[in-house]
Amino acid sequence: FIEASLRGIAQVYFQNNPLSGLLILIAMFIQSTRVAVHGVIALVAGNLAGVLMGFDKSFLSCGLFGYNSFLVGLALATFYSGEKHTDYYWPVVIGAIVFACFSSILFVMLGKILSPYKTPPFTLPFNISTVAFLLATGSMNNVDMASVREPSLPSYEVSLDIESLTARAFFAGSIRGVGQVYLANSIASGVLVLIGIFICSRIQGFAAFFGSIIGAGVAAFVRSPASAIENGMYGFNPSLTMSAMLLFYVPSFGSTSIGILASVITVFIQLALATSLEPCGLPFMTLPFCFAALAFIVIQGTTSNVISVPLSSMTTPE
Repeated sequence: FIEASLRGIAQVYFQNNPLSGLLILIAMFIQSTRVAVHGVIALVAGNLAGVLMGFDKSFLSCGLFGYNSFLVGLALATFYSGEKHTDYYWPVVIGAIVFACFSSILFVMLGKILSPYKTPPFTLPFNISTVAFLLATGSMNNVDMASVREPSLPSYEVSLDIESLTARAFFAGSIRGVGQVYLANSIASGVLVLIGIFICSRIQGFAAFFGSIIGAGVAAFVRSPASAIENGMYGFNPSLTMSAMLLFYVPSFGSTSIGILASVITVFIQLALATSLEPCGLPFMTLPFCFAALAFIVIQGTTSNVISVPLSSMTTPE
């Protein structure tokens, strides 16, 4: 069970390796012990839900019931408070348990829907579960959740903040982008996550970092706020997208080109979602990655420029 849980932590980045998961878990505790504890609680709950429901045991052993639930726990704790080591709140803990279980149900449901298209649900269960909880708290008088984003109408004022973006800040943002997949903006956490990926697959490690660089580069090109770029906010979704492209397609010039295109599009989807969700005060989380990755994975078999990898044969790009 412990091994499956560690694999689940790494499966966020498609890494079926318990050592990778252990390093990433350490990275989460470096970022925030409180958030990491919530993640572990949700991880256990999601895996237990899979066991109690009698779902495919091979899914559990590969950590596929753990990665969405782990993210749910991290997200709810992060969105509740910025405190790193204190400020535990029982409604959030209970919410993490309940919605982690829900994410496991959603994983199976979406897996059945997407099965004919030979694509997994990625992190859609995490996004749906987290948004459901955040929206539900608006009608709960006894649950006090901080605003994730201050609801407001989109502003179209031109900002010159990009002028303050230095090469050092750009590089730091690219590292943080890898860690931000787990809602961690510490450079140390980002480095540990990247090392964890490299342990399982060098190609995936390069893909994760390259995708984050692409995201930061596109954000800088369209003059997005330098502070957001430096904090890795434009890196984590493209990082996941590039990793997915070089896993679901055999690594080649064609698949790398598709990965670059998909990563660029991911940034624009993120910008669109950020604008559309702003009036609701909701975060876009990894929805940009899900939308872009699904679009580029579902088309497998329709192009001769790349060779797709069947889900049943998927291990590492090497």
